[in-house]
Amino acid sequence: MKTFIQLLSGILLLYATACGRNVVETYAPANDQEKAELDMEASRYEAASEKLLKVLSETPENYNARSLLAAAYAARAGITTLSLIKNATSLGSSGATGLRGYTTILPTATSDVLAFMELACDAMAKIPVEDRTTEMKLQYGLFFSSYAFLQIKYFLDNPTALASLSVNDALKLVETLAKASEAGGSSPLSKAAETLSTTLASTPGSNVDKVKAALGPSTPASGG
Repeated sequence: MKTFIQLLSGILLLYATACGRNVVETYAPANDQEKAELDMEASRYEAASEKLLKVLSETPENYNARSLLAAAYAARAGITTLSLIKNATSLGSSGATGLRGYTTILPTATSDVLAFMELACDAMAKIPVEDRTTEMKLQYGLFFSSYAFLQIKYFLDNPTALASLSVNDALKLVETLAKASEAGGSSPLSKAAETLSTTLASTPGSNVDKVKAALGPSTPASGG
């Protein structure tokens, strides 16, 4: 994880100091993907998404563009990979973990936030395993983990919704956690998702029973 953070920092530094000048002032994008990259740098995430969808309509196997699209969707949900790593690591160091603890590093689980994270995960899932770079694997695990914990946050904040949990919503959470677990990852958030996925798999009953048992009133607010 430290190596990856250093890599990201180096990339950001390269962009910011290219030739000793602002990269936006010296770099003329040649295509929609490069324009989208500049949109991402400028936090114009919706514009980046639109350009990347156009790129992918023409070259669907452009997995770098697909990964960037996933990042744009996640950013529109208020989540970026680097901030997620930092916040999860800080939380893990503080000891204030547990299901509710991890939800504190995520944005409010509104319908829009959940929808954008679902889009981000769908985009990552379309990249074949054998074509995922190290950075893509990390991104995959973090996005699926954060999407799972956003679903958890919604139910923890809405006991009535948990009480009336549907079969489809329970299945979505179980499957999201399973995909996060498959991806692995060294982030505390990814490890927490993996642990919960294992717990649900060993809990008897239907998916609805499993989720209610894990997220019910006895769920600790903090601690392992």
